[in-house]
Amino acid sequence: MNLQQQWTILKHLLIADLRLFSKVFVDRFINMTIWATLTIVVSGYLLMAFGVKQDFVTDIRFVGVCSMVGLFYIFPNAALLLADLEGDKAISYFLMLPTSSILIFARFIILYFITSGLMSLLLLPLGQLLLWGHFSLLNINFFYYALIFFLSQLFFGCFSLWITTRIPSFDQIENIWMRFIFPCWMLGGSEFSWHVLRDKMPILAYVDLLNPLIYITEGNRSALMNISTGIPFWICCLALLGFSFLFAWSGITRMKKRLDCL
Repeated sequence: MNLQQQWTILKHLLIADLRLFSKVFVDRFINMTIWATLTIVVSGYLLMAFGVKQDFVTDIRFVGVCSMVGLFYIFPNAALLLADLEGDKAISYFLMLPTSSILIFARFIILYFITSGLMSLLLLPLGQLLLWGHFSLLNINFFYYALIFFLSQLFFGCFSLWITTRIPSFDQIENIWMRFIFPCWMLGGSEFSWHVLRDKMPILAYVDLLNPLIYITEGNRSALMNISTGIPFWICCLALLGFSFLFAWSGITRMKKRLDCL
């Protein structure tokens, strides 16, 4: 089968997936709005009463919220795929289609890219509304933002597939969250900038460079606030590209082995 026919199959599969996603879009939007609103309101209005500066709210917390949306959709995505792997195994049908198994697995990456990206984009007008007078869409470097947005969602898509392959069963989901994803999140720069971590705890700061989430928040900070906080923007882009390739390659390889389709 030629390449054009394979892409046609992929297109129809993605259209079917997005139709299913449209049924839960409103629920996901409500969930995201509640989480983001409470985080921004508590940080932006309540914590300032205890001496927290406004810069922390906009430069750190709001950027952190924008950066981490995709992370919180990893588990729903992984759980759905894991349920299929342990249940009906509908994916086995897709692997019987006249197309490459790599393309079938890449479909999940593309789907996760689109769905988490849509949620992330909707945060910008919400942030403008909640932080009126403190955050302006006019200050965004839109070229930088478009680039870091693309690379961030690409990473989350690849990471979602890889995480699924690391969960042997539903009983182990909590272990993956507490031992891996939670530490990455807490050290991912949503509560601090990398240069502050370097000034206070330099050894931990350089170890944290192995954490892909720090590049997402630092890159978003450069794009949304037009400020540099330690890690150059282009380094963030290259790092995310490298991590995405690594997780995509590992995730697809492990998934092929799990489904015995090498």
